[in-house]
Amino acid sequence: MKTPLQKDGEYKVNYENIINKPDISNFHALHADDQNLGDITKEQIEAKLIGEISSHTHAGGGGGGDMYKGTYDTDNDGKVDNAENVSDGTNTSTATEVKDAVDEKHSNTLDHSNSFDHSNSLDHSNANDPTTDQKSALAGTNGTPSGTNKFVTNTDPRNTDARTPSSHSHPPSEVTGTAVITNDSRLSDARTPTAHNQDASTINAGTLDGDRLPAFSTTKKAGVPATGTPSGKYLKDDGTWATPSGGSDPWTYTKVTSQFSTSSTAAVNVTELAFAPLLNTNYEFEAILMIRTATAIVNPRVGLAWPTGMTDGVALINESQTATTQLLAFGNINTALLIAVGGLVNQTQSWPVLVKGMVVAGASPSGNVKIQLASETTGTNVYIQAGSFLKYRSYA
Repeated sequence: MKTPLQKDGEYKVNYENIINKPDISNFHALHADDQNLGDITKEQIEAKLIGEISSHTHAGGGGGGDMYKGTYDTDNDGKVDNAENVSDGTNTSTATEVKDAVDEKHSNTLDHSNSFDHSNSLDHSNANDPTTDQKSALAGTNGTPSGTNKFVTNTDPRNTDARTPSSHSHPPSEVTGTAVITNDSRLSDARTPTAHNQDASTINAGTLDGDRLPAFSTTKKAGVPATGTPSGKYLKDDGTWATPSGGSDPWTYTKVTSQFSTSSTAAVNVTELAFAPLLNTNYEFEAILMIRTATAIVNPRVGLAWPTGMTDGVALINESQTATTQLLAFGNINTALLIAVGGLVNQTQSWPVLVKGMVVAGASPSGNVKIQLASETTGTNVYIQAGSFLKYRSYA
């Protein structure tokens, strides 16, 4: 048996069987020109919707407004823009963002997997870890290390800034080793020094008593002069150095190293034959000269001059003229000596001259005892030959 909704084994809805159905008596009249009422195309609807609907109402309540596509479907995807988002009034997310969040929450890619495990490649090696003492040192020595209380580095210039230590004191308890403190009883215990010998090599300052000087002997003939070079002389009580008698030669020699000549009739100093007496000293002197002339009849006149400041002194000059004749000159410190005119017998040989004398220097001697030479005739050379000498010595 078929029900009103069944047709040939299928269920079909017939308009006649719908309860409380609307009246559609005018429907066919309204759509008499439609060929197929079962299908209404988009083009047919758009062909009928011409113009602007300014307002409309809905049964069951008021309300109104517009639904322009340009306002509510700005991305032109056929969906109202707000229908594509989820919003709680404060936060708004698109459907895509919601989907991605849900997918990620339930995806294995965010599981705690081996890709995020603490692996050996990120292990911390203990090789360079500071020791316990090093960690303790990081606290610093004064205050807490910080940006304003920094450690001193090796290149800090203050490390090489030499400074004079401030004056300070230490209690005896801080002194290492042996020390004498101010209340040590030995500081006030007067003691007589123990007799002992002092090695002369350790004496490098002060003045020694004369009794400490070595005695003269065959190996120690005198002290050492101020120059520090041994000379064989001894220091006299007047502060001068003198050569002791006996032993070494007491004479000091000066000599002519090259022929000396002059053509002056005024006496000229023979510069190499002279000596300067020291204050308050007695001297003996002697000279042996070899003289020549350029012309036999012109005599070389030998002389002697005195320094000033002498207390006394005498001298003599003996000059040969021939093998049997001589000229003599005698005098004292009041006047210089000079041989008289004469003449040598030839000009090719040397002839001897002897000068002897003594002088006593006073407290302020000045100048030299010196041998002189003059020509008998102006313009004629006379000579003292090389090797001629003057010797002198002091005596007590």
